Amino acid sequence: MRIAIIEAGDTYTERRGTIAADLTGTQAEQIEQAAAIVAERGYRVMPNAEGGCCEYTSTGDSDYIAITVYPNSREETDMTTTQPRTLREAYEQGYSIVRYAWQRGYISRKGYDPLDQPVVRGRLGLYVPLMDASSTQYIRRAYLAR
Repeated sequence: MRIAIIEAGDTYTERRGTIAADLTGTQAEQIEQAAAIVAERGYRVMPNAEGGCCEYTSTGDSDYIAITVYPNSREETDMTTTQPRTLREAYEQGYSIVRYAWQRGYISRKGYDPLDQPVVRGRLGLYVPLMDASSTQYIRRAYLAR
């Protein structure tokens, strides 16, 4: 079963990672087990009674358990948990591009290497500004998640 760790702030939610685990029992028992696993990883779990949303979810293709955690509830002490500086580092840390958005802007083509583009923390999560091949007036925001 996949466990999705979701950070919930006052005005945002952001996926912090995914854990694969063998869970047993009823859905309620699996949610409790998933919350315990997330807490063991150093996160502070936000219970439903405090505004969290720890639930069993089915998307049709697969099932997973979403566990909500408080913002900044985990100390970032090593390279595997710190924010990557470039797209190359993001890929090395297990991130992948999950969606795109467009914005007006320009990136110079001189010496352009998409893997060396900086990772930016926006209000919707981590993204990398990438040059749009079809237009010089727009930048693609490539949003990242683990």
